[in-house]
Amino acid sequence: MKKIALYFAGLLLAASCIYPFDPETPPVDRCLVFEGDLVIGESSSMTVRLLQPLPSSSTTYAVNDIEDYTIFGYAQVECSDGTIITGVPRERVSEITFSFNLKEASADKSYRVVFTDTSTGKVYRSNWMQVEKAPLIERIDFVPDDRNVKVRLTLTGPTEDTRYFCWTYKEDWEFHSDFLPLYLYRYGVDPYNMRNQAYEEIQGEYDKYYCWNTASSKEVFVADTRDLNKRTLPARQIAEFERTSLRCQLLYCISVTAYGISADRYAYIHHMNEVSNIQGDLFSPNPSAMRGNLRCEQDSTELVLGYVGICQTAMTRAFFEGSRYYTGRVDRTVLFYPDLSEPAEAESNEKGYDYFYSRGERPLYLVTNDNGDEQMIWAPRRCVDCTMTGTKNKPSYWPNSHK
Repeated sequence: MKKIALYFAGLLLAASCIYPFDPETPPVDRCLVFEGDLVIGESSSMTVRLLQPLPSSSTTYAVNDIEDYTIFGYAQVECSDGTIITGVPRERVSEITFSFNLKEASADKSYRVVFTDTSTGKVYRSNWMQVEKAPLIERIDFVPDDRNVKVRLTLTGPTEDTRYFCWTYKEDWEFHSDFLPLYLYRYGVDPYNMRNQAYEEIQGEYDKYYCWNTASSKEVFVADTRDLNKRTLPARQIAEFERTSLRCQLLYCISVTAYGISADRYAYIHHMNEVSNIQGDLFSPNPSAMRGNLRCEQDSTELVLGYVGICQTAMTRAFFEGSRYYTGRVDRTVLFYPDLSEPAEAESNEKGYDYFYSRGERPLYLVTNDNGDEQMIWAPRRCVDCTMTGTKNKPSYWPNSHK
């Protein structure tokens, strides 16, 4: 599972990587941020990032890109049965990402995270944490209306005590180009088609008709059922797309990864969502209003941010065949005949059909004009080549034979 960065990743990119802090926070020369989700049964990661005060400021911090501030250290996950899992580091300036192999870890044990900063000799440690059990993804529903398609998720906690949920999603969708060409143009071979060699009929399947695109949720979504009399989160809308969108043209898939979280973790993620969503203003509320779940053993007052969780996840994907709901329109006004006998531009007459090809136009198919002569109709490349807006990276689990 991908690391769920609890918005510190986004915040580090925003506002030139600046963190505003509460003026009442005691001035410090550096600050560590821990982030990640350690998933039982999988390989997952945790990142340790170093911040430092900006020049002439003791209350505003930023990611440092100066080698003098490179962080060094090692991280471990301790299990209540005495097992220690050491992270494999990948170092960059001002941060380290540790990968942990938790494939054989037991969900019935307790765990805590320990980081030793060898550049300062300080040790940072979390409290013992129970593994947050994965919820049951009951269903994913697609609800079309006149303009949009809404995606709704229903979750149920594994126990009555599971009242807090978190999820992310990944979208994949298949679409096709506006037009399916029957011919290819052989650039430079016969620019005026005097020898009938300018065009080559496509044999077999045209490989730029079907394409795929992908996107991931930009937020970590949270919800709770404290006000409900049951542990089920019913039909929460998690995504939406217009019926004119290419997501709706052929086949759409959403893959949802969900997990139960503790009350403390819910409060932390909710707080970070508020920080990043209040009119883009990162100055209120302040990130330091809620500290992370690791503490410095040598100095309990040291400012430490971020959150590292121990959890299990559940993943389900659902498909939506949107073609009968698709309301996008194909613009046929872009089609044209490049008639060299009466060129619109002098340059087109000089270069023949190569001119139109180099300009980004592509042949489609032959039609018979009013005089009974065959003419090739052309269109902009964007209308016949789906790779201009998508890729040929078809997901391995895709249920059809399109290429």
